[in-house]
Amino acid sequence: FYLQIMQHEYFSEQAAKRRDLNEKIYPRRGNIYFKDARTGEESLAALDKDFYTVFADPSEITFDRVNDLGEKLATILNITEPDEKRQLFDKLSQRSLHYVVLARKVPEESKMRIDELSAAIKVEFKERFKQNIKEGVGVYTETTPYRFYPEGTLAASVLGFGRKEDGKPITGQYGIEEIGRAHV
Repeated sequence: FYLQIMQHEYFSEQAAKRRDLNEKIYPRRGNIYFKDARTGEESLAALDKDFYTVFADPSEITFDRVNDLGEKLATILNITEPDEKRQLFDKLSQRSLHYVVLARKVPEESKMRIDELSAAIKVEFKERFKQNIKEGVGVYTETTPYRFYPEGTLAASVLGFGRKEDGKPITGQYGIEEIGRAHV
């Protein structure tokens, strides 16, 4: 009784501290511009653009919410294939895990819809159990920078490309991107 009721807040904070991840913050790569020789006008050729990674903490998702939450996420993330939906539901059901990536390179509009869904879950929890939920709705987003080329493959052989690997910063590969790697 004493630990579970009287010391609940203390142990909840301790658990949250252990669960929080430390992450390295990498510098952003600089923008690359094309310059029109006749007019002097500049246009973007390469830049870092923020997308979002959607992840879940299945240990915070109750079994009775998996189907409803999975259907809503599938709609937001435009997952229509039955096999992909099944994978999503399987990920949400893995209660022994605390971090499962559901989608990468999610645009801001979808991220905002997921944030709205999380807020709605908190309200529902408050109404159902008559208490606030400080954290722990089970689905979260995090900002992830990716290299973006507004003109697509135009001048790709000169520009090269920026490559992102898990846990590492964007690194330049070939062309101007690779030359710029020494300055990052």
